[in-house]
Amino acid sequence: MVKIKNYVFVAILFLLGSCAPKYFYHTTHLSGEIKINKDYASDAQIDSLIYPYKAQLDSTMNAVLAICDTELTKNRPSSSLGNFFSDAIKYETEKRTGAAVDLVIINYGGIRLNMIPAGNITLGKVYELMPFDNQLVVLKIHGDTLATILDYIASQGGWPVSGVNFTIKKNNAVNIFIGDKAFDITQTYTLAVSDYIANGGDNLSMLKNIPQQKINYLVRDALIDYLKDLTKAGKKIVSNNTQRIKNVE
Repeated sequence: MVKIKNYVFVAILFLLGSCAPKYFYHTTHLSGEIKINKDYASDAQIDSLIYPYKAQLDSTMNAVLAICDTELTKNRPSSSLGNFFSDAIKYETEKRTGAAVDLVIINYGGIRLNMIPAGNITLGKVYELMPFDNQLVVLKIHGDTLATILDYIASQGGWPVSGVNFTIKKNNAVNIFIGDKAFDITQTYTLAVSDYIANGGDNLSMLKNIPQQKINYLVRDALIDYLKDLTKAGKKIVSNNTQRIKNVE
């Protein structure tokens, strides 16, 4: 419900592709206060005005970026959709920066779809998957801080990750490997995350004071580029259900 006061108002709310219910709109001269909701009927004049723009937008959003061989699903502690998402971020961050990234961490709530069906993946579907304009940043993180983060992720039942494997035991991360090497708490690691996480989002306040290497690259754009790169290479997305995080309990 939206409350609008004391001005001429044209509200156009629409969803891209299949993202949500059908768009609606209303136009009126306001005096006092009016409440706008989905019960307002369409206006043929406004409909005809919007249509050319909506048709062009729909055409853009329906563009196929890649093909997925099998359904991808989101789950804890690890999942095929989480593995796909985090691998894409790792690959494109390394490509963009020209430097190795040890690991990627994606907050579980940052992936906004629970499933991507087999078949075509469109631009609109990527916007559904990642609707936020979060930027990718790279951090140099000391092992003791990383251990605290991994313990937190373990306490949450697991988040999507790339470049790291561990086991959850009594809500802590144990048997940790970064790449193919055992985790060393005395070492410094290169971590790629969204600026939301880097700024302390999802209770990761321990990251707030760590200097950020900003690469001016949206998380969503990294996903789009990854899908395009797969298609250029003649590849399809194949489900990867590797349990990067295991829960022994």
